[in-house]
Amino acid sequence: MSQGRKLLAASDELIDLVQRRATGREGLVKVGVSAGVSTRLLPLMLEALTQRSPGVEVKLEAVGSAEAMLRLKAATLDIAIVASPQPAVATLRLIPWRNDPMVVLLPSSWDAPERVTPEWLAGRRWASFAPATQMHGLIAAWFGQAGFNPRPFLTLSYPGALKSLAAASQSAAILPLEEVKDQRNAPDVQIRHLSPPLMRPMAIAHRCLQPPNLAVDNVLSVLADFAS
Repeated sequence: MSQGRKLLAASDELIDLVQRRATGREGLVKVGVSAGVSTRLLPLMLEALTQRSPGVEVKLEAVGSAEAMLRLKAATLDIAIVASPQPAVATLRLIPWRNDPMVVLLPSSWDAPERVTPEWLAGRRWASFAPATQMHGLIAAWFGQAGFNPRPFLTLSYPGALKSLAAASQSAAILPLEEVKDQRNAPDVQIRHLSPPLMRPMAIAHRCLQPPNLAVDNVLSVLADFAS
């Protein structure tokens, strides 16, 4: 290929790149994800984004909700999936996203009631999320409203590790229902709803950009499809 043709080809590629970015079909979007977000949902959301906008790359970062809000303000994140509610910030927008029921995952060998109460669970080994998380606070309040203040057998930051404890008959694990749907037919565990019910609300937070970033908008659109 002659030098002139190479320059023309390079110019065409540059124009195509600019057009893809201008229409939101290409770009890097940094998304903060808190520990409570279902590890089942994340691959589904990424797959949906790949189908819709294959040129948009998402960089996921595990980050707590409070830190995520600070990083959005500092522009080191574009979007964050956070616990709800969060304090209002003038430069950020919060959109209610999901309100999932919490359940308890139990070893199959345990003789458990149809619905698990704070009183029943307080006398047994149970595991939960780390103290700095929204999930830990929600569970502590669920026990507290019934007059109990039990200490968890173990606190961990990752849902998968909590599920493995129940599967190994080490303890119960309190998790969002969305996280344990794949365990419904597993022979080594059983799922029980909580009584009284416990919900886990989450929101999507993002910066108010002018002009809009179309790659960010494409990611927000995919996240909206998984709202409940």
